Amino acid sequence: MLLQHMLWQEGYHVGQIKLALKAMGYVMSEAEEERAIWGLWRHEAWPSESGDQ
Repeated sequence: MLLQHMLWQEGYHVGQIKLALKAMGYVMSEAEEERAIWGLWRHEAWPSESGDQ
C-alpha cells in the first residue's frame, strides 16, 4: 500500500511540474519527456543525438 501511494505521489508531482512548464509556455517533446522523466526508472541505452548507436 505504501509503495502504491509513493508511486501515485511521484506521478502527481511530475504532472504538476509539467503543468507549470506548460503555463510558462514550455512544452516538452516526447523524446525529452522520455529521457527526463520516464527514463529515470528504465535502464535502457539511449542512442546519441547524432544518430550513433
